Amino acid sequence: MRNKVRSHADPTRSALLEAGLQLFGERGYDATSIRQIATLAQTNIAAVNYHFGGKAGLRLACAELIVEAFSEVTQGLLDIDQVRSDSSPQEAETLLVSFYAKLARFLIGQKQKQDFVPFIMRELIHPSDALEHIYLGIYGPAHANLCLLWQRATGDEAEAEQTKLRLFSLLGQMVYFRLARPIVTQRMDWAEIGEAELDSIVGVLTQNFKLVLAAAKQRLEVNHD
Repeated sequence: MRNKVRSHADPTRSALLEAGLQLFGERGYDATSIRQIATLAQTNIAAVNYHFGGKAGLRLACAELIVEAFSEVTQGLLDIDQVRSDSSPQEAETLLVSFYAKLARFLIGQKQKQDFVPFIMRELIHPSDALEHIYLGIYGPAHANLCLLWQRATGDEAEAEQTKLRLFSLLGQMVYFRLARPIVTQRMDWAEIGEAELDSIVGVLTQNFKLVLAAAKQRLEVNHD
């Protein structure tokens, strides 16, 4: 019996993943046929079943690819050993700012061949097991550890409603720059978001993050007086 586990280096499998990400993102899962996927990937319909067991399997594999890509960026953040209980407030703050800037740079300046955002947005509108996989693989643990670091840096309870919402709002700022790229470039009179433009955006986002962080620390100091 042949092993059905396929390497990402397999050109047909990679082409199907790229086609799935693009078509599921552009058209949605229900409006995308296996034939359309195979045509875009320049292969036959049987290849979808061979590599993924069908369209649903391909969608889940696309989610796994997204998790892997984000995990490379958030590796330290997803590693609970990095979020040590003995971290000083200053160490926690340094880690927070570093991870935030790194994630913003990756999300806004994504250089991958395939854009993940349309696929994720479709999943947010019509949730499936693929979204659950992305949540459990990236968003859930990353957000939880950011909240934990926030607690170490500011004294705010990690699982408090305000802490979780505050981190969601700060993460949402970088998502806006990704989704509203055409509006941003037009208003800023930029031809594109290159390295210089990306540096400017990440600089502003990081400064905003530091200001909110400083305000939280100040509240802690006032409450202790």
